[in-house]
Amino acid sequence: MNPKTFLRLVAVMAFFVISVWQFCPAQSTDQAPKGLLFRGRPLPICKSFFIYEVGVMGRLNSPPSFEVYQRDKAAATLDAGLMWNRSATHAIGGLAHLSIDGGSTARISALFRYRRWLGRRPSGSGSSPLRVDIDAGLVVMTLDEGILNQKSLNFSSGIGLNFEDLLVLTMRYETYRTKPYVYYDFSSSPSVEKTMPSQTNGTFFVGVKGGSYVGAAASIVFGGVLAVLLAAFHSS
Repeated sequence: MNPKTFLRLVAVMAFFVISVWQFCPAQSTDQAPKGLLFRGRPLPICKSFFIYEVGVMGRLNSPPSFEVYQRDKAAATLDAGLMWNRSATHAIGGLAHLSIDGGSTARISALFRYRRWLGRRPSGSGSSPLRVDIDAGLVVMTLDEGILNQKSLNFSSGIGLNFEDLLVLTMRYETYRTKPYVYYDFSSSPSVEKTMPSQTNGTFFVGVKGGSYVGAAASIVFGGVLAVLLAAFHSS
């Protein structure tokens, strides 16, 4: 992915955060709003809320094609969407999931998410400190300069343990479709030319995400650092 594409993504992230922050009402434990919130709450505190999560994931397993072509083992992620509370314990919604693999590969997924609100605070604020999020859907766009098939649809699913919509521990499974590729095996002498056929691989990731205000702050910091690095790269 080229630097201009990175800057466009950062600009979109910043615009989304600022717009949502201005649109949502302030939250209060004394008189909670009943409408749309930036940071999720169960009924009867709010009817709907935004999802905004920024995080990092590390790959657990290494499919053969990833080892041959030395795919990056870490990825930055962004989740943005909207959810509706259906009861005091359940919420449903949809979101877009963006992952950027080492700056060379970007994947966008359209996901359905289910949330289960767990427990209540004894303080009587009505807020659930823990939530479990489960999502599933399709990878609808792949931008890659290497071996990944950009036209194929792939499966994506994840589960997360969410604390107060501020910190999320997550595990994710995604499939990848590769293109046929010629490579050289240097394990023998002389080297041997081989062809890796097209194949579908499944990979597991674990990671951590910052949600709502933590995610917004992480976006601003990440965008600022990235802009400085890109400026230094182009000036060199």
